[in-house]
Parts: sequence; structure tokens; C-alpha cells
Amino acid sequence: MKTRITLLIVVIGLLHLTSAAANMNSDRSRSNKPSLVESFSGDRSSLTRAAEERGLMININPNENGLTEVMVKSNIGLTLLKGQYLNRDLSVPHGEFTYYHPNGRLESKGRYDHGVKSGSWVRYDLSGNELSVREYSGMSTEELKEAAGIYSMARSK
Repeated sequence: MKTRITLLIVVIGLLHLTSAAANMNSDRSRSNKPSLVESFSGDRSSLTRAAEERGLMININPNENGLTEVMVKSNIGLTLLKGQYLNRDLSVPHGEFTYYHPNGRLESKGRYDHGVKSGSWVRYDLSGNELSVREYSGMSTEELKEAAGIYSMARSK
């Protein structure tokens, strides 16, 4: 039983997608391990196999808007993640993403715009109480560095 709980906790840490690892540096309450999706960079069959090895169920379905919806559930059927991607190889998150704690309560929610966090991202504790709200500009790392004057981006002539 203790091994299953430990494994579930590790898996939840792995579920935070794409840019979450970069944003966790200042947040000690999260793991800085790569997400399940990042670990398998676009190979859907490997992603599904890895999820199953961890006791998770993953549903990957294209929707009517041309996006690919992803839902990850625990081995007891609790939803752990809901989100959608611009492409079928799951490399560009786009739209609303929602993460859940192992107890089924909301962990965090926010929006990606073409792979970049945008707008308000809200985090919650295990009891469902709001912990923090972070605002994201929707600008890529390169755009932020250019705006800060760190460097200028190359332009085509």
C-alpha cells in the first residue's frame, strides 16, 4: 500500500506538462522532474504505454475543432489531468488545462496559447483552498528576453 501511494505521488509530479518544469524553480512544493508527456516527446504509443505502466489511463482524442484532447485518469478512475494540444504528437499545449490532486480535488488550472502559459493560473491545496494566482503574459521566453532588452531577435530581410 505504501509503495502504491509513493508511486501515485511521483506520478502526479510527473504530470505537469511542458513549461511547468521551468516555472517550478521558485516553487518548492512541486517536483522538478519532466512531465509524462515531456518524457516521451510526441510518441503517443510510448506515452500510452508509460501511463499504463504507472497505473494510469490516458485518453487521446481529436475533437471537432482540430485539437487533440488528452485526459489522464488514475487507476481508480479519478481524473488527474485534462487538456488539449494543437497537434497529434502532443508537443504544443493549447487551451484550458486542469490538473487534479490524487484525492480528485482541483490542483491547478490555466490556459496555454500555442505552447505558452497565458493569463491567470490558479493553484489549490489538497483541501481545495486557493494557494496562489500567477499571471502570464502569453509571451514566449524569447519574446520576454527581447522585451527586457536582454537581446534582440533575428529578423529576416
